Amino acid sequence: MKNPGILLDHQKPASSVIFTPDCRYLISSGTGSAVRVWSVGDWKQVNVLESHAEGVNSLAYFKNADILAGGCTDGSILTWSLLDGKALRTLSGHTGKVAALAVTHDGNKAASASYDKTVRVWDTRSGDELAVLNGHIKYVMTLDFSLDDTVLASGSLDGTMILWRMDNFRQDARFRDQSMGVVALDYSADGRWLLSSGVDGSLILRHARSQAIHYGLFPEELGGTPQAMAISPDGKILAVSMEMRLQLWMLEMATIIDRFDIKLRGLYGLAFSADGRWLANAAADGFIRIWDFDEGLN
Repeated sequence: MKNPGILLDHQKPASSVIFTPDCRYLISSGTGSAVRVWSVGDWKQVNVLESHAEGVNSLAYFKNADILAGGCTDGSILTWSLLDGKALRTLSGHTGKVAALAVTHDGNKAASASYDKTVRVWDTRSGDELAVLNGHIKYVMTLDFSLDDTVLASGSLDGTMILWRMDNFRQDARFRDQSMGVVALDYSADGRWLLSSGVDGSLILRHARSQAIHYGLFPEELGGTPQAMAISPDGKILAVSMEMRLQLWMLEMATIIDRFDIKLRGLYGLAFSADGRWLANAAADGFIRIWDFDEGLN
């Protein structure tokens, strides 16, 4: 597979990218008020969604209502109709930057992580707040739902990862293996793994059910400090971005299989399409880079 042959101009530093589950659209956001919608395949910009915020830090798609949500620097969560780009309701409650969003696989609930040290759970159809989860004592940076939607994992700069039960919104488990802070979490789509990234540059892979650690990787083994990560839909490949490069690893075996040198320090957001064909990266230079896995790996 070659270095990205597709570059999309977000026009301002980009930090977040997601694909819609049907692989029809790629959505990008970052510094500034614009959220851009691109058609997958021909990569044409099909819409620009405007926000009142000067930064949309995180994105999520509510598939049961065809709604796009954006977590903003001012603590609000904006929503738009993806069909026509119309602005819909604003979800309010956070008093600090919304750092991350996640949606259940059935599309019925969403969760938000904030610098106000809380996690909030929302009903995606009504927009009602279902719960406020208190347990972290510093910024909450990341979260993700388990495959069966029964558990929500959240990670904070307080060094903890908390697993919350979604039937009663209570803590089920707490881990402190990355004591400098947890900045990214990702459950694999096959339900086997939970991967966490730490401020110390470590990656820890756990068995999702038993919660036992499968392995840990550190910057000296990775060749740098991860800035973003994503697991392929089949659960086999881990993409990791860091300063000046993007790497592909075999997830379970922790062996590197490909590397792309990119002369750029800020490679912030990563996302695979649901069919596994495309990998997108949001970067500080304002470009979205796209890799095509149909070209095969080196």
